[in-house]
Amino acid sequence: MSWSGFGKLFSIKLKIRFRAGDMVVPIIALPPIIVLVITLMSIGAGIEWFLPGGITMVIILAGFTFYSFSFVSDKSKGILRRISTIPTSRATYIACESLVTLVFSFVALCVLLGIMMGLGVRIEGSVISFTAMIFLGALTFMALGAMTAGFIKSEKVMDVMGNLLTIMLIVPSFVPPEAFLPSLKPIVGIIPSASLSYVLRDLITGCGTLATNLNNIGIILVWLGVCGVIAAATFRWE
Repeated sequence: MSWSGFGKLFSIKLKIRFRAGDMVVPIIALPPIIVLVITLMSIGAGIEWFLPGGITMVIILAGFTFYSFSFVSDKSKGILRRISTIPTSRATYIACESLVTLVFSFVALCVLLGIMMGLGVRIEGSVISFTAMIFLGALTFMALGAMTAGFIKSEKVMDVMGNLLTIMLIVPSFVPPEAFLPSLKPIVGIIPSASLSYVLRDLITGCGTLATNLNNIGIILVWLGVCGVIAAATFRWE
């Protein structure tokens, strides 16, 4: 596929993504509402503590839920099969879908961070490190979404599985580690959304750096690598 063909596919996918109001509105509006409501209901914890959960929520909804559903939808409707006749490589299609997701995530995160900064929240740590972690998180959850979509062909199955996995990923990003039962802590400790929110929380509050979060970053990188390899192996045009 030529660059003009890539640009046309990107433009089409971007329009489809932003026209999907039933998913776009929740992804943009829900995280700020959740952060504010939880902050008001909490005792002692400020909005800075819950903001990383909101950021992680945006990345999960856009990079995992919406991303995987888009894959399965294209596959079940035969769109992937038609795209394969252009011809184009799976790497080109995935790159286009990923770029669209990054653009959409950027818009949603700008809305969230704009609201939070309007309320006085400031990033105390390195902005470069903060941005790098958001990018790494987005890639990881897109890889997880692509891997999940590789095993599912039906949109109905994706709805059920996607919603269940989304909830399981979002909860640990808002809940303190000590709030979980001792038997669950080892499991929560290897969930990528939890690790991402811990690193972002340290960067926002200035309580830590990337160097002090190498364990959490390592967990995220393992998820990115494993999911990426499996996603590449299970990708099918139909």
